[in-house]
Amino acid sequence: QRLDIAGERVRLTQLRVAAGRVAAASTLEAQQAQREAQERVLALGETSLARARDASVAAYKGGVVSLVEVLDADSRLLATRDARAQARTEAARAAIASFRAVGGGWTAPAS
Repeated sequence: QRLDIAGERVRLTQLRVAAGRVAAASTLEAQQAQREAQERVLALGETSLARARDASVAAYKGGVVSLVEVLDADSRLLATRDARAQARTEAARAAIASFRAVGGGWTAPAS
């Protein structure tokens, strides 16, 4: 009878751990989807800003705008590229966290 109670406790603990992993994986999945959507928006923004920068360079060469406008376009484009790189980094970190949440992992090779 004690073995039955001990076995039930072990199974209950295992179920709780599994439920926690499922909840964590679900949360991380939602966060991953949000990060991927953010990255797509930033990619579109980067494309638009690259075109705007090219247009400002052409306008500068034509004498229509000053160098300040070109530098401003460069600044906005670089800020968007930086944000996109950060979004990619966070997406990768979230994927690793998701993998670990469901029990995955690895050990570092010996140096």
